[in-house]
Amino acid sequence: MLSVKKSLMEWREPKIKGLLSRNSVFVLLTAILVVSLPFGFLHSGNERFSISICLIALAFMLAGTIGFLIQPLRPGPRIELREDEAVRRLPRRSQKSTYKDIDCCYCHRGCSYSMIGNKPMLNVHGQGDGQNFTSIQVILKNETILNSAGKNSFADRRSVTRFAVPGNVDLDLVLKILHDKNVKVVEAESPQ
Repeated sequence: MLSVKKSLMEWREPKIKGLLSRNSVFVLLTAILVVSLPFGFLHSGNERFSISICLIALAFMLAGTIGFLIQPLRPGPRIELREDEAVRRLPRRSQKSTYKDIDCCYCHRGCSYSMIGNKPMLNVHGQGDGQNFTSIQVILKNETILNSAGKNSFADRRSVTRFAVPGNVDLDLVLKILHDKNVKVVEAESPQ
């Protein structure tokens, strides 16, 4: 029998806007058209161009492209604070960290994303192009032990290491839930 864990609070993380530009979409669609043309000459037995084979190849490539282009329209990952763990639901695999495994959380208020060149940048305590949110960085106990030993550590991909709380979610309630679960929350001060 499946056990359903009670969610104390849940929300969706804000998305990074501007990852796809018009130029990159144009280049992608042009490349698909150019790549699908040689498939028309692959018709078995004939040396003539086959428009039906070309259209089939074009249809398959466009289906993949639509899946790629629809990503910015999908909502951000869902964050859940449960009775015993924090969960970040991703499309392929969820990340989970139990509260007893969390050493502390660093809370950065007033963050936003902006695009510099083609790369998204996180602006901590600064204004950017997107929605303002609070960034919470999760430090696990085993990471602290590895870092103090002087060894290279990498976060387990199945553990929550960072999540964002948008402005429309009650941040004080999020911090209260973390405090109630004996998680140490360190508020980062804004630069003056």
